[in-house]
Amino acid sequence: MTSLLPLSLALQLLFASPAQVDGDTDQKLVDGILREVSALRGLKVLRTVPAVRHSRDQILAYVDSRIQEEYPGKALEREALMLKHLGLIPRQLDYRATLEDFVTAQVAGYFDPFKDRFVLASWLGNMMQRPIIAHELTHALQHQHFGLKKALKRIPENDDATIARSAIIEGDATITMVVHLMQTIDLTALQEAVDKMATNIANGPTLTARHVPYYMRQGLTFPYVGGLKLLMLGMHKKSFKGIDDLHRLVPQSTEQLLHPERYPNDHPIAVDFKLPVKTLGGFSVAARNRLGELGMRFLVSPLGEKNALAERLSDGWGGDRYAFLLRGKESALVAAVATDDAAAAKRYREILQTSFANRYSKAPKVALSGRAVSDGYLLQWQQKGRCLAWVEAPLGAPSQAWLKAAISGCSASK
Repeated sequence: MTSLLPLSLALQLLFASPAQVDGDTDQKLVDGILREVSALRGLKVLRTVPAVRHSRDQILAYVDSRIQEEYPGKALEREALMLKHLGLIPRQLDYRATLEDFVTAQVAGYFDPFKDRFVLASWLGNMMQRPIIAHELTHALQHQHFGLKKALKRIPENDDATIARSAIIEGDATITMVVHLMQTIDLTALQEAVDKMATNIANGPTLTARHVPYYMRQGLTFPYVGGLKLLMLGMHKKSFKGIDDLHRLVPQSTEQLLHPERYPNDHPIAVDFKLPVKTLGGFSVAARNRLGELGMRFLVSPLGEKNALAERLSDGWGGDRYAFLLRGKESALVAAVATDDAAAAKRYREILQTSFANRYSKAPKVALSGRAVSDGYLLQWQQKGRCLAWVEAPLGAPSQAWLKAAISGCSASK
């Protein structure tokens, strides 16, 4: 799964009916809320946080600059091709424009760690939203104590770990926002409020988000709610000190968020494989990354209609790696996943079979090994022990060499 850029924005869809105040008192209000958040969160204010208002064009320029920084050149367009290949977004979708439109329509403010300031969207008129300020000022305190500049950078070739790290940052701010609304730490009431918020966000897209594909909505909102279970475990154990611990030792995968009991000891297997240039057959490697357990769920349920099945089948993820290849207008995928045991490996064959059925007109039954042709593509796969590798390539591509490299690399990974 891709991280859809860790922007650390306050999105309006996360905040229902917030209290509002006059915008003429921006800095005074921010200073006051910063002190309140500091006292509740238990992180000392080390320096003041300047507050400014930005126009829609300025916000869009910031989003564009962050996208260009994290997706240089044509990287975002290549990512869009990969997502379309996997059936996660419609083939006709303008990925960049949709991402920009959604973010600028939803954003209400953000903390910029690179300029150490809080930015509020000016199109909210002369009104400001206290929960948004509390959320973003939590990021300011995180930056002062843990540092956010590095945390807002994508981890190379590992969007799964990037998402896990972002979920701690955003989930902490979400919990702190709720505590600020409550003005006390009542763990029972907090747990109820956090659970309700997570459910509402997962099941109730706002009107301005309905045109955005399910995968993109979930990718943009998961960091705010995906780590709440793990974070609340920390709260129940040590209050906010437990969350501080998670900043110091961040989860390494979305598996550790989806199954909090597996943190921190269930380390991901560093699955990897190389495709030598001589085996590429004119293709180039456009992207290398990891899907993670969360990404594997999207292969089963790209539209959110099979989530229960996706949750059951994806249990037992150990690690994965994929390579997305391009040759002109042709694309290919080479992937391998290591599972926890033989039972999980069987479930992952069902994930692959379901994903094929979602995307190809003649989907094969995925046994231990096999191959099939559908829609001009050769689909080939092999299971060896707890590793499952597969290739989706145009007819005539050197898919056998790619499959051999993927299964060998996965089998050697630890």
